[in-house]
Amino acid sequence: LEFNLNSLQDLSSSKFYFEVFRIVFPYLFVTLEQIESQQTSEENKIQTLIDLLSKDVLTMDLSHIQGDLIVASDEKGIWHFLEILEEIVKMCNPTNFYFRHSTVS
Repeated sequence: LEFNLNSLQDLSSSKFYFEVFRIVFPYLFVTLEQIESQQTSEENKIQTLIDLLSKDVLTMDLSHIQGDLIVASDEKGIWHFLEILEEIVKMCNPTNFYFRHSTVS
């Protein structure tokens, strides 16, 4: 991740989340490029990422995470989004117990 985080403001930028999504979800590269290139607000771009995560990746309700709160540097909103992303990264980790013991040989 090539993004300097110096303050809470840095976590309210869509650029940060697009970079994280490209790393964690490389198969969504084209979709992410399309979303990022849209002429829309930061709130809408982040909300679109949240909706993509909710509907296409996790298939679970993430309505408690809102793009406008993240852009407003709302600590709770940012925390919830980062918490979800952290859990996804943990699940994708090849040393994760579940993945090590659930593969069929």
